Amino acid sequence: DGRDLSQLSERERDRFRAASVGYMFQSFHLLDGFSAVENVELGESFAGRKVHRGEAQALLESLELGHRLDYKPSELSIGQQARVALARALAGRPKLILADEPTGALDGETADTILELLLTRAKKEGATLVVATHDPGIAARFDHTVNLADINEALEPSR
Repeated sequence: DGRDLSQLSERERDRFRAASVGYMFQSFHLLDGFSAVENVELGESFAGRKVHRGEAQALLESLELGHRLDYKPSELSIGQQARVALARALAGRPKLILADEPTGALDGETADTILELLLTRAKKEGATLVVATHDPGIAARFDHTVNLADINEALEPSR
């Protein structure tokens, strides 16, 4: 975004990440004391933005969770939890979405659905999407892939 992050204070970097980066973790990291819609809103509050319940609801509804807005994560299926995590990552329209094995805990059909939603939403919002995966089938769905083993090998000192 044209900013040298190394020149920012820790607090400024925290704010930048909260405002510009959406995270989707492998284990989702949803807070069980909060409903699905509150988990999505929580991400917005960390970014210092005014929370709009209607926007969080609309995002969840677009991910076919309109009937589960007030459910706690423990009351949701794994696939539904993944969609809540996806909604939280997309809330605030981040410029960068980082997804760590976003389909690792899902069955094949649910994994395909989540991956397609992630790809479609990132493209629609004009966000850069970075996905870490061990699955070659998932990696093949992206225009550009980087094998971390190649990077590690390039960084190793010559023997």
